Amino acid sequence: MRRRESVTYHPPPQLQAVEDRAVRLVLEDIYQYLFREAQIPEAAPEPEEIAVPAWADRGDPAASDWDEGDLTADSAWHDLDLTGAGVPAGADLVLLRMLLVTGVGATAEAYFRTNGHSNAVNVSAVLEVSDDQGRDVWVTPDASGVIEYKLVLTGSPSVDVTVGGWWV
Repeated sequence: MRRRESVTYHPPPQLQAVEDRAVRLVLEDIYQYLFREAQIPEAAPEPEEIAVPAWADRGDPAASDWDEGDLTADSAWHDLDLTGAGVPAGADLVLLRMLLVTGVGATAEAYFRTNGHSNAVNVSAVLEVSDDQGRDVWVTPDASGVIEYKLVLTGSPSVDVTVGGWWV
C-alpha cells in the first residue's frame, strides 16, 4: 500500500506567537490537520494526435468494377489500378468482393497482392472454386492505388470483382 503524500504549511505567525507551549502545540496540530493540502500528481501529458484509419464504405454500386472480360486470365501477374473504382491513392487496405460462377467443369483461382511484392506466402487467394461462390478478399495497394492479380480459369467461368470499401 502506498502512503499518501501531503504538503504541510507552517502555521501563521499569530499562532506561533501563543505563549503557552501546550496550547500552541495543540493549535499547530489542528492547523496542520485542517490546512494540509494533498499532493496533486503531475498532470498527464496531452496525448499526441494519432491519425486513426477510417473505413470508407463504397456503398451499393450498380455493377461490378471488373469481370472476366476486363481481366487477363493467363496465370501471370498483372497490375490492377483501383483508383478507377474510387479507391484513393494512399489507401491502407481495400476490400474486394468477388463473385465466381463456374458452371459445370469450370474452375477459377484468383490471387491478389500488393504491387511489387513477389513472395508466394504474402498473397490473398481464392483457390480452386468449382461451384458458385462469393468471397471477400483484403489487399493492400501500393501508394498509387495499384495491386497485382493473377487469374487461373478453366472452362468458362464468370468472375466479377467489386471494390466494397477501403481504409484510409
